[in-house]
Amino acid sequence: MTAESWLGDIPLSDLQIKHFAVWRDERLVKVKPNTVMRELRILRVLLDWARDERGAELQDNPEEIDK
Repeated sequence: MTAESWLGDIPLSDLQIKHFAVWRDERLVKVKPNTVMRELRILRVLLDWARDERGAELQDNPEEIDK
């Protein structure tokens, strides 16, 4: 998933919706849409946790990407 992807190299404070959109499109070439949706939900929860519990500064969260 993201640990093996270029997405994992981007600092949390620099992540933007456009990064998630590119990552999503790349993943859709390799896996089924349901897998990508599940992975986006996992990312959303992790980023919410990083923001709420760890005080991470985030520009965007992938919550908009799957709507």
